[in-house]
Amino acid sequence: MAEARSVEANGVDVIIAQGFEAGGGASGAQIGTAFLGCLEAAVSPLHRAQLRTAADDGTELTRAFTGRPARASRNRFITEMAATESLEFPLQGSLVGPL
Repeated sequence: MAEARSVEANGVDVIIAQGFEAGGGASGAQIGTAFLGCLEAAVSPLHRAQLRTAADDGTELTRAFTGRPARASRNRFITEMAATESLEFPLQGSLVGPL
């Protein structure tokens, strides 16, 4: 976000933001996280507050939740699971679902 604000302040009209894991040639966008702040989203107040205060460098890729690579906010669970091997998708989700 800091870099985006900086280039906007210096006159840039368009910003293309993507993680290094992104592909190319897209005709649409998936912006699911942005909608978690909406009142209609079934998100706890604590989670919603965390999303509002998230920092640019506060995420990482992890397989800890589903067994597939996904970007998530860095937290104790992700840090402690980093050295373990996840089960294949969708089995990993059945283990962490209750969390």
